[in-house]
Amino acid sequence: MRQIDVGGQSFRSIREEDMCYVDKSMLISDIINTNSSGVFLFTRPRRFGKSLNLSMLDAFFNLNYTGNTWFDGLEISDHHEFDSYRNAFPAIRLDMKDVTVSDKDSFLRSMGSALLDAFKPYYDLME
Repeated sequence: MRQIDVGGQSFRSIREEDMCYVDKSMLISDIINTNSSGVFLFTRPRRFGKSLNLSMLDAFFNLNYTGNTWFDGLEISDHHEFDSYRNAFPAIRLDMKDVTVSDKDSFLRSMGSALLDAFKPYYDLME
């Protein structure tokens, strides 16, 4: 029997460990084909997969994951018109869930540190 994620694992780990996954990969198509401002707001109650969806988007677009097989067998892999987007972009992901601050100055320090960490893998691209 395949295991079910109950601990908020990443898309990568769910696919690598062959856990049960409800295919929501066509969300990628929705984002690529949306001719709006390019801003997306995902609102859902707790435990409805917001973080997992963001992890999936990161896995699809992030150039640091080139060559992965995480999308094999998912719906998006049957749509080759999106292949040029796969692992083609520097993706910046800020996770603020573990940041606790007591005042504005500590927030600014934490945010600055998080931004530096997020951009470190792409310093060579900024040159």
